[in-house]
Amino acid sequence: MVQVYTEPLCRRHYGGLLSAPACLRAAVLLGAIALSLVVAFATGGFWRKAEWDTLQPAVHYTGDGVAIFEGLQPGDEQVWASSPALQDALGGAAALASVQVAELDANGDGVPDAVHFVAQLPSAGPAVHSVKLLLQFRYELRGGGLHVPSYALAFLEASSPLPGAALNADGWLELRQAAPLQRQAYESAYDSPLFTAPQSRGAAALQAEGLVDLPGLLARYADRNQTAVFVPSYSVWTAAGSSGGGFTLNVRVRVPPHQLVLYRRVPSLGESLKWGWVQFLATFAAVGWLAAWFEWGVFRLRVLETRVASDVAPRQGPRF
Repeated sequence: MVQVYTEPLCRRHYGGLLSAPACLRAAVLLGAIALSLVVAFATGGFWRKAEWDTLQPAVHYTGDGVAIFEGLQPGDEQVWASSPALQDALGGAAALASVQVAELDANGDGVPDAVHFVAQLPSAGPAVHSVKLLLQFRYELRGGGLHVPSYALAFLEASSPLPGAALNADGWLELRQAAPLQRQAYESAYDSPLFTAPQSRGAAALQAEGLVDLPGLLARYADRNQTAVFVPSYSVWTAAGSSGGGFTLNVRVRVPPHQLVLYRRVPSLGESLKWGWVQFLATFAAVGWLAAWFEWGVFRLRVLETRVASDVAPRQGPRF
């Protein structure tokens, strides 16, 4: 013979409607509910305030950029700018560099995976000991209920005590957020170029007292809620030979295929109640289990006086 079912012993405890045992059970139930709400809220996640998603931003080079090639002595600067107005304003400091830019789409999905920038400086001019590069991109986040068009800047700086012949850099254009974005909304607060080429507007935006004002432009850019920052994976400075030979700036800006984006959204009433109900039940299951054991101990040990009725009838002796 094997045991196929176990029937627990059932005992029922009776007391007055307003007796101490009845009040205890009501207090335990209300306490378990209140404690579950407090624990679920205090541990966080009771209401969904912010979420995250991974998107590939659409990044396109706008054709705007500035490259500063500096020597050891003040006044040895050579500046290349995409703005003709800025080139004219720089006068003798303007560099006639040969620039090539290509957008690379490795997987053929129509979204650029990288932007390759190459600037070649002719050999005429002072030796290059420091390079600063600033490029502007059209940066758009779309997907998952988000649509955030904006303009982004990629900045690169490198220097060496040795005169250089080339700088090769490779890195990622990563998103930085001071606060989550608003989901299910069109955010166009930063949908305007940070510096432009038409007329003297580009020169006014980038030039201060005859020099390119990169610190001021980058400071205004850093004050934004969301920015894209160029994070180099590596940068290699190649020293120049005795014969010179100009300078080559070779930079590849990669676009993260799975960029982490934080966003805030206002959930509907039904969604909020459903999410809060799930959090409450998950906590109440544990608290209710502890409360049930507490009640069992109180009534099993007869801490409070009750009338007990058992489903198991007492065994009767044989009748004669």
